[in-house]
Amino acid sequence: MIPVSNPSAQYRNYKREIQSAIDRVLASGSYILATEVNQFELEFSKFLGSNFSVGVASGTDALRLSLTALNIGPGKEVIIPAMTSVATAMAILSVGARPVLSDVSDETSLITAEKAEPKISKNTAAIIPVHLYGQSCNMHSLLELSNFKGLELIEDCAQAHGAQFKGQSVGTIGKVGCFSFYPTKNLSAFGDGGLITTNSESIAEELKMRRQNGFSKPQISEIEGFSSRLDEIQAAILSVKLNYLEKMNKQRNRIASAYTSAFSELPIICPVTPHDGSHVFHQYVIRVQRREEFVRFLHEEHVGTAIHYPLPIHRQPFWKSKGWNQDGFPISDKLSSQIVSLPIDPFLSDKEQNKVIEIVKKFFEEN
Repeated sequence: MIPVSNPSAQYRNYKREIQSAIDRVLASGSYILATEVNQFELEFSKFLGSNFSVGVASGTDALRLSLTALNIGPGKEVIIPAMTSVATAMAILSVGARPVLSDVSDETSLITAEKAEPKISKNTAAIIPVHLYGQSCNMHSLLELSNFKGLELIEDCAQAHGAQFKGQSVGTIGKVGCFSFYPTKNLSAFGDGGLITTNSESIAEELKMRRQNGFSKPQISEIEGFSSRLDEIQAAILSVKLNYLEKMNKQRNRIASAYTSAFSELPIICPVTPHDGSHVFHQYVIRVQRREEFVRFLHEEHVGTAIHYPLPIHRQPFWKSKGWNQDGFPISDKLSSQIVSLPIDPFLSDKEQNKVIEIVKKFFEEN
């Protein structure tokens, strides 16, 4: 089976450097918030062009801590796209705030200022644009809207390491940027990990306290916090992989271009690169009409697929249990019924990609 993503391929290709980094940490005897985390935070900030980075335990914690640091909690609302991972909504719920959904663009699957503005109420505190599948939202229009309405702009960059909008890295445009290093991400750890970027020194310092039980000094809690730390081993691994991120993103783009060219005459809607933005193709997501048949056919031919995501937020069981509105998001509903993620990985071979293309074409020839 050709997998949709192949995290172990990165280990095999960078094994010597990764193993050396792991051994260095193990020999140091310092495993939590020491040299490796500090170094990776500096390197990641330099890569993106942000002033500060704060490593945390996961991408969801990055959102949760950011909301807390921006004083967003009970009684507040946060606008998010209906088409995103449930983790975005869960982070908001975890601080006692309410997620308010916006439909998305039919062309890009992304939240837009035009879609978000009607959702703003007197209780709205923030907008979280999600750079879904690795493509940048139109950050200038969202920034203009948030500034005009006095709202915080929190970027969910969990799938968009290295993506840009008008030459500026995502994660550096809003008040904070939230990244995940889950093993399938473009920049991935060998377990959970996350990071928050910001250009505000005061926010960075507060985040560092909140990730460590609110400690202002060892064992002295000055503010509310909890344990959410990027560990030394994961930071060391991420530092190695960061050196290759730009190269791997270029390879993802090469693979995506080959797919799009090969599928140009088929009844498939291929992903587009947003105007003024870039795409790092965390996923290569197409849209087809007979998805169940299509997916079954590919699996029988040993080509892996995935669906990101089979249910938009408003169709999730937890959302229904809250008694919140289930309708009013037709584009998200349509997308969730048509989308299919095809194999894309920096180490996907030409032979493997050619097989994927061959099998996709075969389905439409025979059906």
